[in-house]
Amino acid sequence: MILGIDARLANATQPAGAGHYCREVLRALATLVHGMELRLYLDQEPGDTFPDGDWECRILPRRPFWTHRTLSQELRRDPPDVFLSPVTQVPWCCPCPALVSVLDLAVRSHPAYFPWRKRLAMRLQSEHAIRRGDHFIVISESTARDLGRYYPMASDRITVAHLGVNEAFFDIGKTGVNRDALPPGVPDHYVLYVGQVQPRKNLLRLVDAFSQVCEGHPEISHHLVLAGADGWQHEAIHQAIIASPVANRIHRLGYVPDANMPALIANADVLALVSLSEGFGLPAVEAMAASTAVLASNCSSLPEIVGNAGLLVDPCDTNAIADGLLRLFTDEKLRQNYECDGRTWAQQFRWKKTAAAIVAAAKKLAHVKS
Repeated sequence: MILGIDARLANATQPAGAGHYCREVLRALATLVHGMELRLYLDQEPGDTFPDGDWECRILPRRPFWTHRTLSQELRRDPPDVFLSPVTQVPWCCPCPALVSVLDLAVRSHPAYFPWRKRLAMRLQSEHAIRRGDHFIVISESTARDLGRYYPMASDRITVAHLGVNEAFFDIGKTGVNRDALPPGVPDHYVLYVGQVQPRKNLLRLVDAFSQVCEGHPEISHHLVLAGADGWQHEAIHQAIIASPVANRIHRLGYVPDANMPALIANADVLALVSLSEGFGLPAVEAMAASTAVLASNCSSLPEIVGNAGLLVDPCDTNAIADGLLRLFTDEKLRQNYECDGRTWAQQFRWKKTAAAIVAAAKKLAHVKS
């Protein structure tokens, strides 16, 4: 059978969450597929960071509404047995069974944190994809519950496939950090946030909580490091950083290349992911694999993903976030316990397991079609 995949996100020069997902799934599929041909659809030639694999790449002309015009036309002309979309987007005309990845439904659960144009576009895109999709790959039980709640018609066509961790994070957890691999200007002791700078990530409260800890405990020498490109509605977050009484201890790195991320995470004393909503929360698992203690929200997918291997707090309570930071900064035994437990817990998250679930779902759809 032929599995066709919209692989454009894996070709991004600065991939965000969906781009990492697409790239890692392709890498895992390349080592896993037996009796299945992979056909990748791109809108430009593969870049230097595009995964290597034994597959066919079809480069289709780039133009507006590429998914619904160019890709639709190609699928009608020569349909694969199953089409996989790594995000919640399906061409208007898809003549073959569609397997759709649903990474999160934050646009439904937290619509106020999206600009209205983006909110409208994402709602239209996801509504069509979920009504047209034949089966859905979701990345957490939490996202599966959201999908069933907002789109009951999809509730009996869901496969949960957790994300995996790149081996580089496990490796650096064993070998230690070469500081030459760190981005310039990274301090010795820091709490790290990884992800886009946008409201859903709850960075206003994180900045406030960090400022409280530093002001109330002058013996604390830690800094706060934010690693990630600006997303939408980031202006208020940057203003809060500037206005912080400890602004000189808050560092914005912007986008950090994949090659530097294992060292940056492994060298942190704490990784903080206190988002209001997460479809999965991959930086938390990457931190655990790299033996870094995790402070995470006690809502959405994070209790499921972090388990008892990290410290969970109420993301809507700034004092609770501050207390969590202080405990992990000052209680060395607690932090070491989370470092050890987290590394063990992270072993279950493997990209090959993610890819295997996708292959099984695709083969089932192809069988139903035949």
